[in-house]
Amino acid sequence: MNEVSATIEARARKNYTQMLKALAERTQAAVALQLGCNESTVSRWKDGEFEKTARALAAMGLKVVPQDLECWPPNYIESLRTLAKLAVSAPPAQALSWDDPE
Repeated sequence: MNEVSATIEARARKNYTQMLKALAERTQAAVALQLGCNESTVSRWKDGEFEKTARALAAMGLKVVPQDLECWPPNYIESLRTLAKLAVSAPPAQALSWDDPE
Protein backbone atom coordinates (compact mmCIF):
# COMPACT_ATOMS: atom_id res chain seq x y z
CA MET A 1 0.00 0.00 0.00
CA ASN A 2 1.46 3.36 -0.97
CA GLU A 3 1.59 6.41 1.29
CA VAL A 4 -1.46 8.06 -0.29
CA SER A 5 -3.54 4.90 0.12
CA ALA A 6 -2.43 4.58 3.75
CA THR A 7 -3.51 8.16 4.41
CA ILE A 8 -6.86 7.58 2.72
CA GLU A 9 -7.37 4.36 4.69
CA ALA A 10 -6.58 6.13 7.98
CA ARG A 11 -9.06 8.93 7.19
CA ALA A 12 -11.62 6.36 6.02
CA ARG A 13 -11.34 4.55 9.37
CA LYS A 14 -11.96 7.83 11.20
CA ASN A 15 -14.97 8.57 8.97
CA TYR A 16 -16.35 5.08 9.50
CA THR A 17 -15.87 5.35 13.27
CA GLN A 18 -17.75 8.66 13.33
CA MET A 19 -20.58 7.16 11.27
CA LEU A 20 -20.92 4.16 13.60
CA LYS A 21 -20.75 6.39 16.68
CA ALA A 22 -23.52 8.62 15.34
CA LEU A 23 -25.63 5.59 14.45
CA ALA A 24 -25.17 4.16 17.95
CA GLU A 25 -26.23 7.45 19.54
CA ARG A 26 -29.44 7.58 17.48
CA THR A 27 -30.14 3.84 17.04
CA GLN A 28 -30.77 2.05 13.77
CA ALA A 29 -34.52 2.19 14.33
CA ALA A 30 -34.54 5.98 14.70
CA VAL A 31 -32.39 6.49 11.60
CA ALA A 32 -34.56 4.09 9.61
CA LEU A 33 -37.70 5.95 10.70
CA GLN A 34 -36.23 9.30 9.61
CA LEU A 35 -35.19 7.86 6.25
CA GLY A 36 -38.46 6.02 5.69
CA CYS A 37 -36.84 2.61 5.34
CA ASN A 38 -36.63 -0.60 7.33
CA GLU A 39 -34.26 -1.02 10.24
CA SER A 40 -32.78 -4.02 8.43
CA THR A 41 -31.81 -1.74 5.53
CA VAL A 42 -29.82 0.49 7.89
CA SER A 43 -28.24 -2.62 9.39
CA ARG A 44 -27.09 -3.75 5.94
CA TRP A 45 -25.65 -0.29 5.26
CA LYS A 46 -23.72 -0.50 8.52
CA ASP A 47 -22.24 -3.82 7.45
CA GLY A 48 -21.03 -2.65 4.03
CA GLU A 49 -22.23 0.62 2.56
CA PHE A 50 -21.02 2.81 5.43
CA GLU A 51 -17.47 1.55 4.97
CA LYS A 52 -17.57 2.22 1.22
CA THR A 53 -19.02 5.67 1.84
CA ALA A 54 -16.34 6.42 4.45
CA ARG A 55 -13.61 5.44 1.97
CA ALA A 56 -15.17 7.49 -0.84
CA LEU A 57 -15.40 10.56 1.39
CA ALA A 58 -11.74 10.14 2.40
CA ALA A 59 -10.68 9.76 -1.23
CA MET A 60 -12.48 13.01 -2.05
CA GLY A 61 -10.73 14.82 0.80
CA LEU A 62 -13.85 15.02 2.96
CA LYS A 63 -14.43 13.94 6.53
CA VAL A 64 -17.37 13.14 8.76
CA VAL A 65 -17.83 15.50 11.70
CA PRO A 66 -20.73 16.03 14.10
CA GLN A 67 -23.32 18.52 12.87
CA ASP A 68 -22.80 20.91 15.78
CA LEU A 69 -19.09 21.45 15.04
CA GLU A 70 -17.89 24.44 13.09
CA CYS A 71 -14.84 24.18 10.86
CA TRP A 72 -12.35 27.00 10.43
CA PRO A 73 -9.44 27.34 8.01
CA PRO A 74 -6.04 26.45 9.52
CA ASN A 75 -4.61 29.94 8.85
CA TYR A 76 -7.45 31.50 10.89
CA ILE A 77 -6.76 29.15 13.81
CA GLU A 78 -3.03 29.90 13.59
CA SER A 79 -3.81 33.64 13.73
CA LEU A 80 -5.87 33.13 16.87
CA ARG A 81 -3.04 31.11 18.45
CA THR A 82 -0.59 33.91 17.67
CA LEU A 83 -2.87 36.52 19.25
CA ALA A 84 -3.41 34.33 22.31
CA LYS A 85 0.36 33.89 22.76
CA LEU A 86 0.84 37.65 22.53
CA ALA A 87 -1.88 38.27 25.08
CA VAL A 88 -0.49 35.71 27.51
CA SER A 89 3.08 37.00 27.26
CA ALA A 90 2.17 40.71 27.45
CA PRO A 91 2.99 42.52 30.71
CA PRO A 92 -0.02 43.20 32.92
CA ALA A 93 -1.86 46.41 32.14
CA GLN A 94 -1.32 49.25 34.57
CA ALA A 95 -3.96 51.76 35.47
CA LEU A 96 -3.26 55.24 34.22
CA SER A 97 -3.71 58.12 36.55
CA TRP A 98 -3.90 61.68 35.30
CA ASP A 99 -2.47 62.87 38.59
CA ASP A 100 0.90 61.10 38.10
CA PRO A 101 3.78 63.40 37.13
CA GLU A 102 5.38 62.63 33.78
